[in-house]
Amino acid sequence: RSNCILSISTGDQLIRTDRKDSTNIADRAYFQECWANKAIAVSEIVISKAAGNRIVIIIVPVIDPSSGEMIGSLQRSFDLAVLHGFLADNVKNGYILDKAGTVAAHSQFEITPEDEPIVHTDEEYMTSTLSSGTFNSVIDGKRTYTSWIKEPATGFVVAVSETNSEIMGPAIRSALTVIIIGIILLIVAIILSLMMRMEN
Repeated sequence: RSNCILSISTGDQLIRTDRKDSTNIADRAYFQECWANKAIAVSEIVISKAAGNRIVIIIVPVIDPSSGEMIGSLQRSFDLAVLHGFLADNVKNGYILDKAGTVAAHSQFEITPEDEPIVHTDEEYMTSTLSSGTFNSVIDGKRTYTSWIKEPATGFVVAVSETNSEIMGPAIRSALTVIIIGIILLIVAIILSLMMRMEN
C-alpha cells in the first residue's frame, strides 16, 4: 500500500506507481525542503491528495551525474494504517510519533483522517536532547513507565508504555514461586530430619 512518485522542480508529478491521477505537490513542506537542501527530507503526517489516507513521505533528490544538478525528486509514501497493524500485532501499548510530536500510529486504535490529531509536544521524548530514555507518569490513576527511542534520520519517536503492575507482576510471581519452592524444600528437609531422628 505504498506508492512511489517522480516529480520535477515545479511540483508536477511525472510518474506514479499506483497509476492514479497526478497532482502538484509544490505546496508540500517536505517537497520544498528536499529541493532547497538537495537532500533527503521526511514529511510530517499528511493526508494523501490522491487517496485521502494518512501517510508519511520520504523524499530524495534525483541528481544528474554529469552536471551534479538536481533534476527531480523521488518520494515514497507509507500508509500509517499499516504501521497501526504492525504495532497492534506486536505491542500492547506502543505508538509512533512524527517529528512534530503528532501520533502517527497507535497499537490500541486506528487513527483516521477525520480524527483530531493527538499531539504530545510536552512529553520527554519531544523535549529531551537525548536519543532515548524512560520516564514514569500517572495515566488513568496508574503508575506507568514509558521507554522511547528517536530515529535520527526521520526524527520519528517509537514509544512503549506499561503500567507498574504489568511490569512488576511477572517479577512478583517469580519471587512467590521461589518462596513457595523454598518453603516446600524446607518442609521436606524437616520431615526427613524427623524421620532420621525417629529411626535413631
